[in-house]
Amino acid sequence: MTAAVPFRILAITPPRPDPDAFTPARVRALVDAWRPMLPGAGGPGLALLLREPGASLERTLAISETLRGAAADANIPVLTSIHPSDLEGLSATPRVTLEGLRGVQLKADAEPRAVARARKLGLTASSWWVGRSCHGAPPEQLGAADYECFAPVFTPRTKQLGVDKQAAGLDALRPWVARGVPVFALGGLTPDNATRCLSAGAHGVAGISLFFGDAGLVADNAAQLCAAFRRAPARHAAPP
Repeated sequence: MTAAVPFRILAITPPRPDPDAFTPARVRALVDAWRPMLPGAGGPGLALLLREPGASLERTLAISETLRGAAADANIPVLTSIHPSDLEGLSATPRVTLEGLRGVQLKADAEPRAVARARKLGLTASSWWVGRSCHGAPPEQLGAADYECFAPVFTPRTKQLGVDKQAAGLDALRPWVARGVPVFALGGLTPDNATRCLSAGAHGVAGISLFFGDAGLVADNAAQLCAAFRRAPARHAAPP
């Protein structure tokens, strides 16, 4: 059984060239910039996804713990991106280490059985969300994820060494949306083109550079994104 996804913005952490990028002080400054997007301020709701390419599960969880502590006061849910092969290790991790983690997003176009394993973890007493990263054309079989993150819709603005991603476009996003699973559009998102993704039926938008960097610029992005959600067509509940 999938869980309702109350947030419509997914802020994804950038690759970390700076070892002090996620200190509590820096994260709290960003949280202040994100506040217009939070439900209490009338925003569409935001969740924070830690994605640390190439890091071990242990390292990822250590960074996640710092983020969870810094975001807790604003009640921003924190999720962690992991490979399906790390599910066994996550299951064996002491629960005290995972306190406050609100879900996982599975990498590598995870298969339905991996999604089911992730759902069984249920590491928190409150809501536990399982997402999956998706690319290319959608499979016929639904993966029973709470949400899917499709990328790249537009040309990514955050570059990774040795990785060259080509934009798939809105026409590639629409078949994913048509399946009835909440879909976040990722890749090259700006406040201007976010409206196009929402008009195409996306549940929400995801991004990196929109939400990390100079706090003043992030706050400006937040205000523009909130306006984009207000302009977007009304969404209808997916069929049961």
